[in-house]
Amino acid sequence: VLRVAAARWAARRRHALPAPEARDVRSLHRRMLVQRLAAPLTIAELAIGGEELRGLGIPAGPMYAKILAGLLDLVLEEPARNTPEVLLASVPGLLGPPERSRSAPTSPLPL
Repeated sequence: VLRVAAARWAARRRHALPAPEARDVRSLHRRMLVQRLAAPLTIAELAIGGEELRGLGIPAGPMYAKILAGLLDLVLEEPARNTPEVLLASVPGLLGPPERSRSAPTSPLPL
């Protein structure tokens, strides 16, 4: 899309019509590429979100924020991890061990 716009702006400049300078267009293009290839900087830029967590059976609530923050940390360390498959596989490690019920004994009672 930007290349088409750049071609149109070049034609406008040749006919002395108002258009952005070529260097400005190149600068915009570079900024767009860097932004597209950059690592996610916010939770909203992760490859998964609440919908996928619900799909894993995790009930909606404050735990989502903790899980997504943990996933963002993983992706910031290694941007290539920002894929649905890798992030979904990482969720169980962020949940920690399942909680035991306080009323259930940890070992059988002697008879």
